[in-house]
Amino acid sequence: MNSMVFRLGAVIAIVAMVQGGFYFVGKLGEAPEVIQPRQPLRTFPHTVEVSSTKWQGVDEKLDSRTFSMTEAELAVSRRYRDREGHVVTVFLAQYPKVS
Repeated sequence: MNSMVFRLGAVIAIVAMVQGGFYFVGKLGEAPEVIQPRQPLRTFPHTVEVSSTKWQGVDEKLDSRTFSMTEAELAVSRRYRDREGHVVTVFLAQYPKVS
C-alpha cells in the first residue's frame, strides 16, 4: 500500500512538473512588453544620486560599427563614476516602433 501511494505521489509530481515546464516554455515565446520613452534618451540625467552617493556621467561615443549592430534609431552610452572611483557603464537604445 505504501509503495502504491509513493508511486501515485511521484506520478502526480512528475505531471505537475511537466505542466509547469510547458507553461514556462510557452511564456518564453511571448514578446516582451515594449515601453515607449516619455522623453528623449539624450535627456537621461548626467548626474544620478543613489543612497547619498552621486554618480557623474560622461557620454561615450559609439563607433559606427557598434551602433549599426544595435539596429537602434538612437543610442546613448554613458559611463558613470562615483567619488570612490567605482564605474558603471549604461547603454540606452531606442528602437523603431513595432506595429
